[in-house]
Amino acid sequence: MTLCGTDDWMAPEMIMGFQYDNKVDVFSYGIVLCELITRAKISDHLQRKPQEAFGLNVSQLEKLIPADCPPEFAQVAIGTPSPAARTHARTHALTARAHD
Repeated sequence: MTLCGTDDWMAPEMIMGFQYDNKVDVFSYGIVLCELITRAKISDHLQRKPQEAFGLNVSQLEKLIPADCPPEFAQVAIGTPSPAARTHARTHALTARAHD
C-alpha cells in the first residue's frame, strides 16, 4: 500500500506499516477536530509514541480542551481517532453505499 501523508495526522496503522483502508481518513479528521478545539497543533503538545502504537493519549488531550468547548464537540473529536469510531465510520459508509 502507498504511504502518504504527514505523521502528525497519520493513523497509527499507516505509521506502523499495517494494512489500512479509508478509516485512516477518519483518524486524520479527528486530529483536525482536536486541533480546532485546542487551538493548537496537537504534535506540539502530545507526542505519539511507538510504545503506545502511535495512538492518541486521550487523557493528555482532555487536559488541553478549553472550558468553553461544548462537551458534545469534544466527545466527537476525541472519539473520532479511536479504533472503535473508525470501525463505526466504515460501517456507516458501507451501509450508506448499500442504500444508494
